[in-house]
Amino acid sequence: MRSHLGTAAALLLGLSCAEAGGCAPPLNHFISAPKTDRPWVGAVMVRPQSPVGAWKVDGVDMPLPPGLNPELMLDTRSFPDGEHTLSLEWTVEGAERRASGKVTFANGPAASPVLSGAFVDLAPGIAIAAPFMPSAQDFRGAIAGDFDGDSDLDLFTWTPSAGVAQFFLQTAPLVFTPSGPRLNLVVNTAGLGDLDGDGLPDLVTGGFELHVFKNTGGVFTDVTQAAGVAEPRGPLRDYQGITMADLDNDGLLDFAVARLDCSGDTSPNRVLRNEGDFHFADIGPALGLDLPLANTFAFAIDRIGTDGALHVWPFQDSCQRGPLGKHYRFVDGPDLPVLLDADEPVENLGPMGSAVLDVDGDGLLDEFIAGCFSSPAWTAPRFAESASPFVGLDAFPDPSGDFITAWSMATLDADLDGLPDVYVTHHPSNPGGNVEGSRDALFWQRSKGHFSDIAPEAGLTGYQPCRGVQVTDLDQDGDPDLLVGCHRAVRVLRNDLVVPGVGRTVVLHGTLSNADGVNALLTSPGGEQRLVRGGGNPYAGGVTRESLRAPTGMLEIAWPSGLVQRVDVGTAPVLEVTEPAVVRVTPRRVAAGTSAPVQVEVTPAALGDSAAAVSVLVSAGTFTTPMHQDPDGVWRGTLATPAEISTVVIEVTVGSQKLAVRPRVFVR
Repeated sequence: MRSHLGTAAALLLGLSCAEAGGCAPPLNHFISAPKTDRPWVGAVMVRPQSPVGAWKVDGVDMPLPPGLNPELMLDTRSFPDGEHTLSLEWTVEGAERRASGKVTFANGPAASPVLSGAFVDLAPGIAIAAPFMPSAQDFRGAIAGDFDGDSDLDLFTWTPSAGVAQFFLQTAPLVFTPSGPRLNLVVNTAGLGDLDGDGLPDLVTGGFELHVFKNTGGVFTDVTQAAGVAEPRGPLRDYQGITMADLDNDGLLDFAVARLDCSGDTSPNRVLRNEGDFHFADIGPALGLDLPLANTFAFAIDRIGTDGALHVWPFQDSCQRGPLGKHYRFVDGPDLPVLLDADEPVENLGPMGSAVLDVDGDGLLDEFIAGCFSSPAWTAPRFAESASPFVGLDAFPDPSGDFITAWSMATLDADLDGLPDVYVTHHPSNPGGNVEGSRDALFWQRSKGHFSDIAPEAGLTGYQPCRGVQVTDLDQDGDPDLLVGCHRAVRVLRNDLVVPGVGRTVVLHGTLSNADGVNALLTSPGGEQRLVRGGGNPYAGGVTRESLRAPTGMLEIAWPSGLVQRVDVGTAPVLEVTEPAVVRVTPRRVAAGTSAPVQVEVTPAALGDSAAAVSVLVSAGTFTTPMHQDPDGVWRGTLATPAEISTVVIEVTVGSQKLAVRPRVFVR
């Protein structure tokens, strides 16, 4: 429940003198959060600008912490449910008088999840170990995908300090067998995504170098050089988060790679645009996202909000006292995205990862960010204010009260109650910090906009120093499992919290939209909304599958193309959905100097109206065979591309619907 603020609270909230009814300096920060049974949420926190002389709750004096300008924190667990009054007095600097203010806050009703089991760590019984070389900063990692197209999820694991990585195929239920030789490669992070649209996930790894692997039936081939991704030999780099996204909204999956270097090296981030035929070009400088000296952990790249824009957050580390990177908004341009605006950076947050969900219950998706000191949940539509403290998602302290760094986050409906939850990994960023408090947090959404940590109840107990996480339905029973990269170990957490049957794991296959449906919006029969993401965390990235509560009814998919599709969820725990195949353009990359032909096909019947008018506009080139409708109802045409190096943009309108995805043909 949010705070209830009276007139006397104006001074506490930092309003102007006129608004506050006087000119006493305000308190610059006031927060209250719902009551829970955990000390790090459900607190009232005040950060005053002037020394506080006294503070009371319901007329009872509270002890003042030491310091001239302390942070006052009140654990609301000690108060019964209902409304309470917090009052403060402080000295007005430069004046011989005192000022006061008060505010009421209300604790929400306590609640507990209904669980029939717990998360079970299967890693000890799964032979996924790799040679281990002891290192104080060794954090192993793993990601899952269907490598060989047999519908079972397979694993890619890595041990950074040993310089080895390994593919595993799932050869029997939750039995993983090594596939091919180990890679002698330093991998800090990896991401999966279908980069060539063949239905199989390809692999990008980051470490001292960036590598791209093409998947051909479960066999991964290093194509870094041929793909145009290789870099000149030089100093070793430190690549972190890999995020897949269709940056230019042309139906081809691109990817961004964050680069972290606290030594002062000026090597930039890389933003690789997919130009078809497994070729990529770095457009980071053109978009202003290369950010030399940025020390970036990861990118969040999401089409969220109500403005249709592409929202980009580079998460910049604070190792050089740098701020959180700006929040960029891009709109589709004639070719590359065009910057709409960029907010000023937020100081001293030290962000690492992110999750997307509706944290405040207003029906709009928000961006929750993992940080060193606090973890803000920037709320839509402006993404300028954090709801974290109001909803129970604020900072996570160790037993001594110091905040522990949150590294990665994941959205999941752990108990399949129709309300998404958040899993967060923790470990001190300072090696000398208190590691005893390092453990998972599972912020359960007990009602809309109210979260509390139920990790112990869910079996997530004990010392767990972890940094990476991927949510995936590893056993394909319809509920979300977890792959967690921790110090010296990978945890494979099978979700046994509830009896399977009500969940559906959704696997998207884009046709006009990108092959994985990244940035598609899913709406369950119960109204839960989930965004399909391509990453947003530092140590495990790429496309994941969303699992939602959907025992019966219709699932709605709003594709990036603008097409909206509704399908019956059926009875199988895994639901595969293919976007209506309305537009096909081949090839997507042609040789310059040839005026190579490109085939364009539009099928209005895929949208249920075979008689709909079709319009195809191109930014360059000439139709040698004009668009026309053949007897089978398909519109076809042959486009002769320009001979010179260029990018041809194709716009398609079917009936009254102008499709949002605009295929591009790259003349290179």
